[in-house]
Amino acid sequence: MSESDRIKKSLLLVEKNLVLFVPNLLMLISNFFLLILFFHFTGFSEYLMGLRDPYNIGFLFNLTNGFLFITYILLVILTDNFFSCSKYGMIKDVILKGKANLEKGFKFGKKHYFTTLKIHLTIFSLMILPVLLVILFFVPALMVYPIFTIPSIALFIFLLIAYLIYLSIRLLFVYPVMAFEDKGAYDSFTGDFHYVKAHLQHTIMTWVIIVGVAVVASMIRSGLENYSSFFPIKLFPLVLLFSIFLILLEMFVSMWEHVFIFESYIDGKKTIKKRKTKKRTTRKK
Repeated sequence: MSESDRIKKSLLLVEKNLVLFVPNLLMLISNFFLLILFFHFTGFSEYLMGLRDPYNIGFLFNLTNGFLFITYILLVILTDNFFSCSKYGMIKDVILKGKANLEKGFKFGKKHYFTTLKIHLTIFSLMILPVLLVILFFVPALMVYPIFTIPSIALFIFLLIAYLIYLSIRLLFVYPVMAFEDKGAYDSFTGDFHYVKAHLQHTIMTWVIIVGVAVVASMIRSGLENYSSFFPIKLFPLVLLFSIFLILLEMFVSMWEHVFIFESYIDGKKTIKKRKTKKRTTRKK
């Protein structure tokens, strides 16, 4: 299947399975609910409503609120992980069966919850590792030799971008491997590495399309956001609807990207099977 065919098929699957957006919507609702609770218990909601001195925010910075902040972050991570995992299961069903079921998606989310959590935490660790290394080793060195600050920062930014690009390509299919092959976290990573190595050109092309669509969508969103800034205050309902439209647009693009990646994974596996079948047929002849 060509790239254009995969793009069209992925768009069609998303359009016909709007239930795929339910986990994302539930994620937004849960995050909003947790944020309201956090504001309430820390007293920040009273500050926003003008019930506290606007020039005194020292009440926010205490041990209790610090604990509440950590708790809030952990709860967001844990709830988001469940809905993300459920979404992966639903995308799997869409690719294999052409339709998704929310109940089955939740069952998949429960079954693979800790596997997805391990994958999320591992990817986050791999992304944050270079920054930590710079803080631990390069920052003290730059304090001793400040003349190298600008060249070092430029080099670090270049290497960081290169590293993140490499990482995003290398881990592009880790979630499809987890979903389709029913693998654990470690086996999902190793399976992804093997797949990318065997389908490097296919992987890079998929990555380029994903990044290209994301860049175009970001440019469109930025243009629309700049346009919305010209709306008068009296048209607040229109501004609100416009903001909701931008959120839905971003959710649609994100969902299409996930479906496209899962579809590309399956398409790559089909290509391998065809090649093996041809080889066997040629040998028999």
